[in-house]
Amino acid sequence: MAPKLEEQLVTLEHTLRELIGKHKKEGDSGLNGVTRRVVALEAKVATLEKENESLREELLAIRKQHSRDQEELHTELTDMRTKLDSIHEEGEIVPKLEDIPMTIKECMEVVQSELETKKDGWVEVVKKNLRQEAKKNHHEEIHIVHTTIEEEQMRQARRLNVRISSLTETDRSPEQDGRRLCTLLGYHADEPLPFTRASRAGRDTTRSRALIIQFSDETGRRDFLIRRAVLSTTPGTPMYLDDDLTLMQVEQRRTCMPRVLQARREGHRALYRDGRVIIDGWPID
Repeated sequence: MAPKLEEQLVTLEHTLRELIGKHKKEGDSGLNGVTRRVVALEAKVATLEKENESLREELLAIRKQHSRDQEELHTELTDMRTKLDSIHEEGEIVPKLEDIPMTIKECMEVVQSELETKKDGWVEVVKKNLRQEAKKNHHEEIHIVHTTIEEEQMRQARRLNVRISSLTETDRSPEQDGRRLCTLLGYHADEPLPFTRASRAGRDTTRSRALIIQFSDETGRRDFLIRRAVLSTTPGTPMYLDDDLTLMQVEQRRTCMPRVLQARREGHRALYRDGRVIIDGWPID
């Protein structure tokens, strides 16, 4: 039995060695697998941490953008409220902001709805205002044209007239006063009257009105005005012979005369003629 027992012991020993070797081999392989899994998990955790940090940054950027969007929406809402108030003053849109929900989104929706609903009405208001403005400008242009034409007609009608001021008005007719003035200016009694018509300007009042004498041509009018120098030596109240100007011409001359007088004080030869200031023979704008 001893040999058999020894064989069994050898067999058991061999088997045990195989088992120990197998167990040891399997233990090393399992340890390596666990290590690899741990390393993989650590790498995944690191990746997740990086992704988490990136998500945090994106979330922070989204929050900042949301804050800016809220500010912009608030600004737009304020502008919309102002526009609605302005439109309400024109009588087109009746604002109901007191009924609008307080959230910015809902406020924007209500304002947009109001504007879209009343858009056509507001356009009509603008068109109406433009038509009224164009009509007003058209009337002003017509008035300017009429005033210009009327002024030109009056100037043409008066261009051959001479206006005599400070000639006392008596019971004599304007023609008789004109004849008397012609005598003072040196016209002979047997000469025909140089003028074609004489009248007093304005309404009959207690004050002496200016005498208006009309000539047939510019030559007779110019000759009449040249003779007025003799009136400076005529005794009695001085008389003044001048052009028969319109109110617009009188106002223009009143504006220009200070410049003429200033030039004369400075020693220049200055005068006012045909609506222009002339100094030393040169017209001044």
